[in-house]
Amino acid sequence: MQNDTVGTGLYRKKDIEKALAKRLAEEAQEERIALSERRAKEKTLALIILIGTALVNTFVLGVVDVVAISGFIGDTGIENLPWLWAAELSLNLVISATVIQLIDKLPRIKMIRVLILTLFLTYASLAGLFYFSVSTKILYPIMYLIYAQQGILFPMALWNLANQIYTPSEAKKYFPVLSSGDLLGRLIGYSLFTLTGLLGHAEFSDALIENPSVLMILSAALYGLGLLAYARFPQVQTSFPVQEESTWLENIKTSYETISEVPFFRNVSALVAVTWIGLTLLLYNFYSTLDTASAEGLQFQTMYSAYNISVLLLPLLFQWTIGDDLLERISPKNGYFFLPVTILVAVGLALFIPGLWGGVSALFIAIVVYRGWYMPLYQSLYVLVPQESRGRVRSLLGSYSYVMGSLIAALFIGGIRLLFNVWDAGLESAHTIDLVAALLAALGAIYIASRIRATYEDSLLSWRVARRKRTSSALDKLDS
Repeated sequence: MQNDTVGTGLYRKKDIEKALAKRLAEEAQEERIALSERRAKEKTLALIILIGTALVNTFVLGVVDVVAISGFIGDTGIENLPWLWAAELSLNLVISATVIQLIDKLPRIKMIRVLILTLFLTYASLAGLFYFSVSTKILYPIMYLIYAQQGILFPMALWNLANQIYTPSEAKKYFPVLSSGDLLGRLIGYSLFTLTGLLGHAEFSDALIENPSVLMILSAALYGLGLLAYARFPQVQTSFPVQEESTWLENIKTSYETISEVPFFRNVSALVAVTWIGLTLLLYNFYSTLDTASAEGLQFQTMYSAYNISVLLLPLLFQWTIGDDLLERISPKNGYFFLPVTILVAVGLALFIPGLWGGVSALFIAIVVYRGWYMPLYQSLYVLVPQESRGRVRSLLGSYSYVMGSLIAALFIGGIRLLFNVWDAGLESAHTIDLVAALLAALGAIYIASRIRATYEDSLLSWRVARRKRTSSALDKLDS
């Protein structure tokens, strides 16, 4: 009888333990489900905030772009625009070098909060300065410089934060939506000036341009809402990676060595610089024709914003329809001819169709091909670069090559006009010299594209050999 009682007790104990274990497993499963649901809700909320941030930022960029450019040209004259570009590009070099050192070392959420606070204070200060009638010859250049740096820094910080929050599989789902917020904001910003003019309410567009303090207050208020949103931002970011310490010069040296070892990278770097010489010369010609047309009664802000809306939408339509298929069908070594040839055609349009339509159409086709064809092709080359040096190589091939090409063109345009003023010569000849220089830049870009085509396969081989050499030397150092 006692043995039966003991056996029954053991069975009951085992049943209780099984029931307890089952209950604990169920509770753990419920906790995992609840945690998963909570994280999904937090990531959805984070996406909503990120989309709103992208929309607000690009809306403000669109507005400031129109106000700053139209105001600067109207106040100081088109001939001073190259010097503003030179200042902007020089500032880009300094800020880009600083940001490269900090972007992977600061927590993403902290960086975006600091940027939003900075922009809130900046636009609130600009609103006050406009309200108290500080000279617009000072304020419009400052606005443009702010616009240029904001256009570089803010998207970089925003996308770095997004990349830290979402996994690669989630990024495929969410990032197109985030990109649409970016596009929508810029379209709304430019439409403030385009739709009002096209719908017959030009006085509203004029009032916006003549009262920039209102737009600056609106911009500050939007960034103020951003401060509130990011104060409640969900804690969904992953742990922050520890980065290897290196100086700016060391980064540049390492990246330069990577580029110099491969003819393809060297040629692409040169191609970026030379094409941006041509594009900057065409851009100045575009602004010059808009300025002339506005003097004849057309609204600068309406034409400029309509142009920007067109060059935002058409490259997207191209990519959504035939762009990806063409990129797959055409070898990259031949694809680099497209933009130089387009610049050559654009220069022909500007030379043989002088005036508004020639100037607008010349830049229009060049920028559409640049954004719709060249940029996707250009971005694809980074798969050849190791992850650990991809950001620095991207900066040298993209940012620094672009800055150097644009800076050369800006100084050329400004220097030619300075000389012509000293000689009391007409600026019509300076305009022709600009287009001849753009023609030479297009021919130079075609030659560089031919070098890319000729050395493409050898470059891939030398890249693999160079990587093996670097790996071997690293192993030798470890052995020693």
